[in-house]
Amino acid sequence: MPSMIALILSVTGAGVWAAGPDPGLNVTVTNPPSNPVPVTLQGTSTVTGNVAVTNTPNVNVVNEATIRDADNPAFQPVRVRAGGSVPDDVGPHNSTVTLYTVPAGKRLVIQYVDGELNMTPAGNTAKFYFRLDVSDPDSSKSTSHPIGTSSESAPCTLLQACVVVARQTKIYANPGARISAFGSWILGAASGITHFDATMNGYLVDLQ
Repeated sequence: MPSMIALILSVTGAGVWAAGPDPGLNVTVTNPPSNPVPVTLQGTSTVTGNVAVTNTPNVNVVNEATIRDADNPAFQPVRVRAGGSVPDDVGPHNSTVTLYTVPAGKRLVIQYVDGELNMTPAGNTAKFYFRLDVSDPDSSKSTSHPIGTSSESAPCTLLQACVVVARQTKIYANPGARISAFGSWILGAASGITHFDATMNGYLVDLQ
């Protein structure tokens, strides 16, 4: 009787094992966010939400178009300079020089202006103020654009000194507008010859 009990225990212990899923069954694996399952993306996919880009990657842009205003055929360059002799005593004095009248059917864009006071002798000095005036005939109004002041004279030739005020601008003038340069100054000493000159550069645009 005791021997049969031992045999039953031996057979029972040898027959215990873990059973896995049947072949062909779907298995769901769940991992916490701290230990995600590695995934390799193949093909094309749509990503939603915010995407962080690190390590500053290089991006190549192909077929980039280049735009240059200078190539626009509608731009018609305008460059004028005008002036003349003015009083040569100490002053104060001022002078107005008409530079340009905008043609009909055009708009003028002024990009650069300068005013120059030229005097003798080469060591002379002056306090010089310069502005640009745009008179619109349609509204009978004049718009003044102060360009600047200067009292820094420098020899511009062996016998002459110059005071110059210059500036890049973007001033628009309608058809028929008259562009004038205004200068005002006080000389440090009487001058043998004094000139006030002004220069304007820009372009015309056809009005549709």
